[in-house]
Amino acid sequence: DSLSVAEGQIQRNEIQEKGDSLSRAIRIILGLQGSLDVEKGGEIAANLADLYDYCTRRLLHANLRNDLEAVQEVKKLMSEIREAWSQIPDLIQKQPLVSVG
Repeated sequence: DSLSVAEGQIQRNEIQEKGDSLSRAIRIILGLQGSLDVEKGGEIAANLADLYDYCTRRLLHANLRNDLEAVQEVKKLMSEIREAWSQIPDLIQKQPLVSVG
């Protein structure tokens, strides 16, 4: 939501508000990144950490340059991640049960 709000603020040249919205989005992404367990998550967690780092850098760039395309890029990436996470429960339910022992 913060990214959508920031898009409009860039278009309306609402500089202070845009900075606030992008700062909120960055804090959310940093929170996601901080919740990753690279030891248990292995390559997937490491890849997500790199992606979150990239998104943070793009949003910092967007804030400095009022770059609407950078905000839209991150918004698309984060939407794809959210969609992938939302599919996990369905994938788990479709997995056959494995007996142990």
